[in-house]
Amino acid sequence: MSSKHKVLIGLLVLVPVVSAFVYISISKSQKNNNLKEAVPQIEPRIILYVPSSDDLLEQKTTMIKDFKDSFEMAKALIEKLKEFNVIPRETRLLHFAGDDEGTLYLNFSKDLIECQKDFSEVLVVYSIVNTFLANLKKFSRVQLLIEGEALQTFGGVLYTYLPLDFNEEIVEEE
Repeated sequence: MSSKHKVLIGLLVLVPVVSAFVYISISKSQKNNNLKEAVPQIEPRIILYVPSSDDLLEQKTTMIKDFKDSFEMAKALIEKLKEFNVIPRETRLLHFAGDDEGTLYLNFSKDLIECQKDFSEVLVVYSIVNTFLANLKKFSRVQLLIEGEALQTFGGVLYTYLPLDFNEEIVEEE
């Protein structure tokens, strides 16, 4: 058998196999697209730690809209904390980053410390720290920054110069 005949036979066998594969791939793709359109988007659940009447943090579960990236999620967490008056309305999250060591860096506008009057410094700081660590599981501690700088303390009570861990001691028991 000549090499031309081998090529021709190979093509006769190969073309139907490739055609079948392409057809199956397109069919599966269309089915998956139809499934995605039929299933409603479920809003993510988040956990908030907000001050309670007992000078402790109360765990609340709520929903937030879907977000494009982690910075959008961080801003959504901040907005929810603002709704509970934990963070002053004027406060902006300027930057949000994490490192490979498990530290999450949250850089806020100075409004966080200049306008805070409703709750104690400890409750505000750990409301932020606990909320972020509860929702971003790959991090184990939070470094709070004000306009790019770590402060010794936000109000003279709690040392905030180094990253802070989740504080379970001030969380209400369920």
